[in-house]
Amino acid sequence: MEALIKQVIYAQNEQEIYEHCLKEIFARYQPEHCLVAEYDLKTKIAHTTTYLAHGELSENFSYDLFGTPCERVLEDRSICRYPANIQQQFPEDIALQHLNAESYIGIPLQIKDGRIVGVLALLFSQPIIDKPLDKDWLLTVGFLIGKTIIQQRLSKEKNRLLAQFERSEQITQSCSWIWDVESHQFSVSSNLSAMFNISAPADLTFEEFFTRYIFKCEERFTQFTSCAMPHNKTRKITVHQEQSNCGLELEITYSKHYNEQSKLRRIEGNIKDITDFWQLESDHLIAQKIIELSTNGVVVTDENNLILNMNSQAEEITGYRLREVLGKSPAIFSSDIHDRKFYKTMWDSIQRNHYWSGEVWNKTKSGAVYPENLSISLVQDRNGVTKNYIAIFDDLSDRKSIESELLKYKNEQDFTGLMTRTKFIQHLEDHQELIIVLIDISRFSAINNLYGEDFGNKVLSYIGLLLFRNFNNESLSICRYGADQFALTWHKDKLNEIEALITTIRHKVEKAFSIEGREMHLNINIGYALPRNPDSKTHSLTQAYYALDEAKSQIQASTVRYSNFLEKSIARRHLLGAMLKQAIDDESLHVEYQPIFDLTTNKVVKYEALARWTKDGEAISPYEFIPIAEDLGYISQLGNLILRKVCVDIKELKRLGHHDVVISINRSIDELCNEELNNCSITNELAKHGLSNSDIIIEI
Repeated sequence: MEALIKQVIYAQNEQEIYEHCLKEIFARYQPEHCLVAEYDLKTKIAHTTTYLAHGELSENFSYDLFGTPCERVLEDRSICRYPANIQQQFPEDIALQHLNAESYIGIPLQIKDGRIVGVLALLFSQPIIDKPLDKDWLLTVGFLIGKTIIQQRLSKEKNRLLAQFERSEQITQSCSWIWDVESHQFSVSSNLSAMFNISAPADLTFEEFFTRYIFKCEERFTQFTSCAMPHNKTRKITVHQEQSNCGLELEITYSKHYNEQSKLRRIEGNIKDITDFWQLESDHLIAQKIIELSTNGVVVTDENNLILNMNSQAEEITGYRLREVLGKSPAIFSSDIHDRKFYKTMWDSIQRNHYWSGEVWNKTKSGAVYPENLSISLVQDRNGVTKNYIAIFDDLSDRKSIESELLKYKNEQDFTGLMTRTKFIQHLEDHQELIIVLIDISRFSAINNLYGEDFGNKVLSYIGLLLFRNFNNESLSICRYGADQFALTWHKDKLNEIEALITTIRHKVEKAFSIEGREMHLNINIGYALPRNPDSKTHSLTQAYYALDEAKSQIQASTVRYSNFLEKSIARRHLLGAMLKQAIDDESLHVEYQPIFDLTTNKVVKYEALARWTKDGEAISPYEFIPIAEDLGYISQLGNLILRKVCVDIKELKRLGHHDVVISINRSIDELCNEELNNCSITNELAKHGLSNSDIIIEI
């Protein structure tokens, strides 16, 4: 043992220690195979660090501990000896068969706290029934090797943490330092050289470094070193570019440590280069100032189109203060003059071109309707993820011209002969306790497309005249509210008659009529709302619109009355709309595949790709989120995301040898209408993944 200890002491590294120990064991016991193996207890795998075969160093290997005598050593935590028939006792241990082992001795590599970190294994090709063992000597060798393994692990972990620390300093552009006041020793991390371009930082004293590279003013350095600080408390100071000798904007975090006599013993800290952050902050302040000084109104929203900021000009134009609209949708400015198709076209352009510009009629806080030239830009980060929307609109300095235009608009009579939309809205403001009924003609755009806009206007005039002749009286007011919509008000005192009124309206309007020799059959959807509850946050007109939207979503022409349940449903749709946009940007939707069978052959002929979305453990039905994507203009982004994921899966299937798999993908007509023949996103995505057009089927 004395000779072995000397060899261990003079060993150059851990490997030499293992070799000396195994060679001493071979000299004493003559095993055909002996090895040092380190356990990985997470994977239950043993990795040899040194292996002797017939006394000669051989190539290391790894083996599974399960079903081996080495596993028994780990469990028993003591020397395990199998003098004969070792292969029969452990038939699952393939290594015993390869090494032609007949007998086995295993010594645990145990450390001070009792943990087993590996095994010292001796394998013999003959039985060892009569072979004497010096167990104390073997356990001592095992402890010596175990301690070496732990030291090696700690050294590796220390080096890993040190490398990680150095890498983190490089990434964050920072460095660390310690000044031992008593010994005048100044120690620095390796990244300090790179930050300040110093070739030999070890030659610098604490004072030389801080006066030569950090503080341009000696008084600042004196204050830095002499100011009193609580023991072990940290302080942060900023040294601006013009105040530092290195020309960098620096942030210094440091602490002071004192001995028992309250004498300064050590100062340690971290220096961070914040020049880029400072420049960004400076640029941000400049941008904020430019926005504030702009003669246009500017509104900035987040990725979910919720308001983050707006300038004073926007406040003046809209009548809202920033605190009133913070975190809300810009829909708060909407005048309801534009229909859903208008906004869908606008958002399609924003998502496709990252920009839209046009004339919009919006409404101030006081209810005044005004036109504005609006431009909206989409802002993305370097990864193409949407971060903000910026809206810029003309200031309305020429108020008189606008008021004149609005006055003219208010006094105009609609071509149907009914009250104008603006007069109707004013009527609602003057009479709060009214039931509001909205009527929408189903598929009216098809009439315009088939017979022309002039014919469509004649149909609208007919409906307007029909409503006016049959229903206009002191209790009921009628207007043409939208392109193919009509609105009525009904006094709340006649609430018990509202359903009969709606039934009569439906009967009259849906009755067949003839214009220019063409017989027409119309269907209408109706939504209505009762007078607004004082506690309600939404206007009765908005509630009626929500009810109408719900009616239009039904398969057949329907009538829907606004309710609290509907309000919750709408709130959920708004919430899902915001979450869906984020899910598409984060690519957190996934694809499931449904096999399609040919019943004649009973074989799978293709697979259908199905978009699926799970949020916080809730599986959200595609029947719920796909209509939302269509309404909000996200359907193309959703379709492209699913296509991209399918292409990745097809490519992987081909790599695994499945070349005959065909997958069908559903795409809407709206998506395909937006495609360009010479620059089709579908064929472009296939080409990007090295796939052909025959690999997928597009289903409409």
